[in-house]
Amino acid sequence: MGMIGIVRKVFIFVMVAVAHLIDLLLIESGLETKALVMTMVIVFYAVNEILSITENAGRIGLPVPEQIKSAIVVLKRKG
Repeated sequence: MGMIGIVRKVFIFVMVAVAHLIDLLLIESGLETKALVMTMVIVFYAVNEILSITENAGRIGLPVPEQIKSAIVVLKRKG
């Protein structure tokens, strides 16, 4: 299980690097003025990690507000 987690983290890093390269190409071609693609990728993975941490906190018995629990359920269904 640990090796899979390490591979996933490396994959996330690679995705951010690729998004950065895409941003550089779009900025160079004049289609973008800021690093939008990389920012979207980082926000996606950050939110995903926050949801995972919150879900795991609930599993080990830490108090998680009911609104957050229901939001996680809704987001898991959409995924």
